[in-house]
Amino acid sequence: MLTIFGAIAEFERDLMLQRQREGIRIAQAAGKYKGRHEKKPPKDFDDYRKLWHDHNIKVSEIARRFKVCRTTVYKWLRNK
Repeated sequence: MLTIFGAIAEFERDLMLQRQREGIRIAQAAGKYKGRHEKKPPKDFDDYRKLWHDHNIKVSEIARRFKVCRTTVYKWLRNK
């Protein structure tokens, strides 16, 4: 009985995701869905890049300073 309920729930979830993807495609075609905006590094980030490279300042410390996650800091460091 639980297997049947699980299969029905999985099937319904697949249908929901399919409808969501269709809605996103329609919105993108209409120019209404652009996704999340990209975070740009602040102007003084180059100073922190030098500290990170030369003095081994931790990425966690840079992330705390700019109030972003570590992944964003790694992305900023990789782009330049």
